[in-house]
Order: sequence, then C-alpha cells, then structure tokens
Amino acid sequence: MPVSNKRGPFKGKTARLLAEKHELSPLAWSRDSDNGKFITLEDVQWLIDNINYDLNGKALYNNNNVPKQKRYDNTCPFNEAYTINEFNDFYGESYLSHWHKSKIYIPSVIEYSN
Repeated sequence: MPVSNKRGPFKGKTARLLAEKHELSPLAWSRDSDNGKFITLEDVQWLIDNINYDLNGKALYNNNNVPKQKRYDNTCPFNEAYTINEFNDFYGESYLSHWHKSKIYIPSVIEYSN
C-alpha cells in the first residue's frame, strides 16, 4: 500500500516543493512510495543531480550524488553508460577487462558505436 500524508509521498514540504520546481513526474517516485518509504529531500536532490549530470556534466546539490565515471558497454543493446559497479554485477570477475575496453561516457555527448 502506498504511503501518503498531507504532502503526498514526500517526507517534508521542502522535498515536495523542490520536486515540483524541477517538474519531476510522480512516476519517478512510485517505487519508493510503493515500498512504504517517504521521499526525502536527499532523494529529490539525488535524482536532480543525476539528471543534471547526464545533461550538463555537473551536479547541482552534491557531487557525491553522481558516479565518478561511467562507460559505455558495447555488448549491451541499449547503448547506455554504466558505472564500474554495474559492470561488476553483470560480468563478475572479468569485469575489469570489459571496463578498460569500453568507451568513456561524457555527459551531454551522445555517441553511438558498433
């Protein structure tokens, strides 16, 4: 059952106002609210920083919210950038060889390669 209060799924008014200011969709929070968790100001800032990092290459609120480096995985059909931890989860022990062969992700630059 989704959590709710007078501010909706948000823990505080500041979190709700920041989400509204950046026009974040309620769908971005559906997983958290379905798990019975209120959305905090830090949750909103984390999402905004990741979106801004992908578009502009920098975080607005906290640089610790964005990964230090992402790389493109050439074997993945989605052509998305992944962190080193995601490479480790997918490839297991051989993740470093794939990591070093991959192209470095540069925010706001879309490169498609085969």
